[in-house]
Amino acid sequence: FTEKFLIHMSVPVLLMIMGYASYQISNQIDKHVKVLVKSDALARAEFYKKTIISIVLLIYPGLTVRIFQMFKCHDIQINTKKIISVLHQDFNIICYETEHTIYVTIAIAFLFLFVFGIPMMILIVLKSNKDALYNIKNKNHETVLKEYGSLYAQYEPEFYWWELIVILEKAALTGGMVMVSPGTSLQVLTAIVIVLIYFGTVLRFAPYREDIDDNLSS
Repeated sequence: FTEKFLIHMSVPVLLMIMGYASYQISNQIDKHVKVLVKSDALARAEFYKKTIISIVLLIYPGLTVRIFQMFKCHDIQINTKKIISVLHQDFNIICYETEHTIYVTIAIAFLFLFVFGIPMMILIVLKSNKDALYNIKNKNHETVLKEYGSLYAQYEPEFYWWELIVILEKAALTGGMVMVSPGTSLQVLTAIVIVLIYFGTVLRFAPYREDIDDNLSS
């Protein structure tokens, strides 16, 4: 499990490095053959950013689950007097001893980097481009729409940040459920409560630009 954990955590970084490398290589090739024009460079940059955003949003729930799994322990009774706590995903790892403590520390770092960091980065990107999001007269509007439109274009201007709510709901329904007793009625009840809270919030604020999207989400 620990090896899979480390591999899973390295996937976003490796994908971004590979994507950026391919982006730079393609630019250098175009420069070498002297066919690079400004529109080509902009289109390539837009494609790179859209691809990275799509991949990050796609793997975000899986990352959340894997991180929270590192905190999930399970008590096993050895005899009438002794109970040990082992990692739920790997009974060979005793919780909060040397090996597990190291991985818990790593998991906490990735918790802030990915689970909290990704929504925070999205918020920063949207806030820094707020003036260009919906203002068609802004000179950067078209570029921002092409690069980050999937994060805000479907929402009303006052709810341009709503994608963060969607992301956090996914985190709660995936990673959050890991910490609740698996396969129990409590886990099902907790998931239902989270979904109902989200549905109620959508009904209350109607954040989508299209009414049909509000109806489908609720």
